[in-house]
Amino acid sequence: MSSDTYTLTPASAWGVSTNQTHSFSWGERIAYLKRFGTNCNAFASFQSGMDYFDVRDVGYVSYRRIFGLVVALSDPICHPSNVHAVVARFTERFPKAIWIQISPELASHIAQTHGHYCSQLGSENKVMLNTWTMAGKERQSLRKTVNQAKTQGITIAEEPYLGQQSAQHQELEQASKNWLKTRVVKKEVKFLVRPMEMEYRENCRYFYARKDSHVVGYICFDPIYRDDKVIAYAPNVSRAWAGFKRGLWYSMMIHAMNLMKEEGIEYIDLGLFPARVSQEMESFESPLVHKLMNFIYNKCGWLYSCKGLDFAKSRFDGKFTKTFIAHRSRLPLYSIGAVLKSSGVI
Repeated sequence: MSSDTYTLTPASAWGVSTNQTHSFSWGERIAYLKRFGTNCNAFASFQSGMDYFDVRDVGYVSYRRIFGLVVALSDPICHPSNVHAVVARFTERFPKAIWIQISPELASHIAQTHGHYCSQLGSENKVMLNTWTMAGKERQSLRKTVNQAKTQGITIAEEPYLGQQSAQHQELEQASKNWLKTRVVKKEVKFLVRPMEMEYRENCRYFYARKDSHVVGYICFDPIYRDDKVIAYAPNVSRAWAGFKRGLWYSMMIHAMNLMKEEGIEYIDLGLFPARVSQEMESFESPLVHKLMNFIYNKCGWLYSCKGLDFAKSRFDGKFTKTFIAHRSRLPLYSIGAVLKSSGVI
């Protein structure tokens, strides 16, 4: 996949200059990602199987066709002043489309302007690195994970990607298989979480945990951009040795976060906490979907360990914001089921 440099025109940043859509080159689309890719799923728009609604001189929407449905992934990749115009064109082209993992601002607009129900899908969480510290009583359990790693002879370091041609790539695959055996969902989740293997990997960062020189865990961080600069990272792919009792993932995260803090990175976006919904409902929400998400979170650990993921990520004490799914019917059971099936959850 080409990542050739492409310079956006002034119109790309400040206004919709055309009523026509066309197909971007990879270089053009990457340029929009680097200028406007501030949401945690922006980089995931380059995973295989995605389609694109490209608006010349403005930006794009990434989406997937799922069992007869059109599902847009997160907010449009464009200047904030152009979001409503891009959404209007996309909705005109796909009036029954679903929007998944979108911001509160976009959810409010879609509900009020385009007649969707917009229900809480869960929460997202950002950890600001300028105030992140391992000091204090509340970080004691995390410090123990670091000490345990040292005691067990585990080393953690940033390294280049161990690609499929690497002699150690088989160890990555085995680490992934071993980790998945311990999960409720025993296959790789996709779409909402991008897969490890992506053709486009520019500015991704890889942290590996090794024991006796063998890979026993890893985290892949995707870049988050603003104005052609990497401002943050999202740990979108991770695997960890189950034999590490206190959670090897914590040790890898702490190593990466401390390094990124030294580099001046603004924050770590921990991404989606599925079904972790606030009890405060917005006026445009469907009460039925809100109750469904609460039920999934509290009663469906056999389907997906929402509580376990919440517990693990919440230990970093980031700032929570709501994230939404926009849908046409009051209770979109087919739509939610189709997304879960396509993503590999069910």
